[in-house]
Amino acid sequence: MMSKVHIKAVLKGEDNHIFNGSGIKTKNQITYNDNGIMTKITFGEKLFIERKSDYILKLGFIDNEYTKGTYITKEGKFILNIKTNHLNITKDSINIKYEFIIDKNTISYFEFNLHYTIDK
Repeated sequence: MMSKVHIKAVLKGEDNHIFNGSGIKTKNQITYNDNGIMTKITFGEKLFIERKSDYILKLGFIDNEYTKGTYITKEGKFILNIKTNHLNITKDSINIKYEFIIDKNTISYFEFNLHYTIDK
């Protein structure tokens, strides 16, 4: 079943980014257009976030585990090492705290919070 949803998403990192708008939710996926960046969040054994624009960013998250992601640009494909410090999914929200790791060193730290309500 597909539902229209209202989404408020906040990504905290070096810069903070806020999205406040609408999207579509199916049983295991939320999709929305974040100012020209198509964003897809897929729920499953892992939580996946994919963002597509002039680049493609694919990130996978498992609570308290290391995973790999990809960042594809015109310059090439880069592998990202991700450490998920916290992952909490409820019936209407997602909270992720994670780091990008290179050579066992944290290069960036992020917190992503998404809250959604189903439109009536």
